[in-house]
Amino acid sequence: MLARNSTALSGYSQDRTNLVFLIKQRIVLMSPEQSPSATERESAIKHLAANVSTELVLSLAERMRNKQSPWHVDDNSGLKLQFVKMIRRLGFGWSDEYLDGHWHELVEEAVTRRQAGAYDFDLRIVDLLRFAGPLLFANEDVSFPYSLGATCMLVKFRGTYYGITPAHCLKDRNDKSIRIGAVEQSEIFLPIRRVIRINNSETFDTDWCDLAFFEIADDRISREEMARRSFFELDDHHGPALKFAVNTPLVFKGYPFEISKVDYDLKEIGRLSVIGDCSFRGPAESRICGIVQFNDLTGITNANGLSGSPLIRFDPLDALHRPTLAGVILRATKESMAGRFVYVGSILKALTQVR
Repeated sequence: MLARNSTALSGYSQDRTNLVFLIKQRIVLMSPEQSPSATERESAIKHLAANVSTELVLSLAERMRNKQSPWHVDDNSGLKLQFVKMIRRLGFGWSDEYLDGHWHELVEEAVTRRQAGAYDFDLRIVDLLRFAGPLLFANEDVSFPYSLGATCMLVKFRGTYYGITPAHCLKDRNDKSIRIGAVEQSEIFLPIRRVIRINNSETFDTDWCDLAFFEIADDRISREEMARRSFFELDDHHGPALKFAVNTPLVFKGYPFEISKVDYDLKEIGRLSVIGDCSFRGPAESRICGIVQFNDLTGITNANGLSGSPLIRFDPLDALHRPTLAGVILRATKESMAGRFVYVGSILKALTQVR
């Protein structure tokens, strides 16, 4: 199933593969006069629990334990604005009056649940997938500063940081216009040292050539800004980690064009994403690629923008559910409910060659 805004998975259960992800769908339209339903309220609480920083949770929880008001009603503090903005991104259409009177109740409930250990596994998934973000392009027109490209994942391999996306997403684009590493409450993108494409002179495999890497110049950005990004570690991906059977459950995160929009009036980059589950169906036409079957894409009318989405696998025999990268989606369609992805082993081979 599909979840918008990178919200937490609703849980998981045991079956033949020992791990099936159940992701709640949350796409509801409301008129401003309506009060939120119980389902919407629960979704908002889970969204807040997934996105409120641990430091803020601890701070607010301490105030609540001491029976102090944890809320600064002065809008200049930015606290109310921060939470209301997070809730609005759910797209429920709640009225300003309702949010003004009830936002703090939702946050208190989210903090209480976080403190009680609720959503620990769900939140781990959401936090893990933060290494996937939108691929953007800078435009010359200042009225339309950015265009959405697809999805880009951030990784670390042998001490070097990279962004990875399908090369076809860069078609007709100037390399200098590429923008990656967008995060909340920051106007800084990651500096790119070089853009690397796979040379097709030694192979006729078009999927092998459909890989692009952005080497990140981490020496040109502060440590604080680098620390705000999440990078998936690839150094321990070898041997058994690269092999998985048919019907292996996988989780993906992507940025479909239709929901991840740029709001030019507010000069904001929309970072709405989807987290969903799919299953490995077997090898594709290319020897370096596999096929995944999406379990549910309800809520998006097409799969444009899912190119570049990482696929994460959890070993069913690993009690700690430690994640491994299965690969990166190259292309997908809503009509077929299927996608082609390049295996992580081929990505590691390419990274070894381009270093």
